[in-house]
Amino acid sequence: MTDAASDWEALYLRHRQAIWAFFWVSLHDRERAMDGVQDVFLQAWRYVDRLRTLHPTEQKAWLYQTARRRLIDIHRHQVVVDRADIQMALDVTSPSTADPMEVIEHRERLQAISAIVQGLPPKQRAVFILATVGEMTGTEIAELLAIPSATVRSRLAAARRRLIRELHAETSQPGCSPNPEHYQEKAGDRNE
Repeated sequence: MTDAASDWEALYLRHRQAIWAFFWVSLHDRERAMDGVQDVFLQAWRYVDRLRTLHPTEQKAWLYQTARRRLIDIHRHQVVVDRADIQMALDVTSPSTADPMEVIEHRERLQAISAIVQGLPPKQRAVFILATVGEMTGTEIAELLAIPSATVRSRLAAARRRLIRELHAETSQPGCSPNPEHYQEKAGDRNE
């Protein structure tokens, strides 16, 4: 493998999930988000020699700028945006045990989280997904969305509060046993 190919592969592995989350937040469509990721990294391949000379933070900025331009192009050509299942965005591994009841409870928790996140206001949902799925810091999200860091923290906190509140309400019903603190840990405390 050439140095250029190795550098491109490292760039791809480092940023693919966050770039996918960036597209998914706006498009709500797995396939179109994957197409956007492919377009961004195809463009990165075309400019790999230039990207190799940039600092990692500049490489990341270049990728997001390219992704933002691609997203604008997608929106120009698409009037109606299909809403997709958030399950992929929140897909986490199944419990490691073979206990069928744990697997069922785990799937029910994922479905509950998916439904709650899908019901968040769009601005809160965007910040929440970028933080949890895209693994971006509050500062990175603020730069990407061109909003103050305090706004990111506020939206993320509101999304988490709603997630915990609704999960707690759901688990308070007879026959429900999931622990709402589990979801607070999953949502993380990664504002910065």
